[in-house]
Amino acid sequence: MHLARTLRGDSLQRIAAGFEIDKYSTVASAISRIKMRIEADKDLADRVVNIKREIEKRQRKI
Repeated sequence: MHLARTLRGDSLQRIAAGFEIDKYSTVASAISRIKMRIEADKDLADRVVNIKREIEKRQRKI
């Protein structure tokens, strides 16, 4: 959800639909929680950065 929001700029409603979640506020809450975890956990932050780089690299190949 966090990556869909940050990399694609998808709306909360669109992300909720993609994950078959009824309320977009659930998506907002999940994104908020992962942001806090990323700020608090350097290892997690590094993993997210690496995932973003890999996605962006693959997108350039398309």
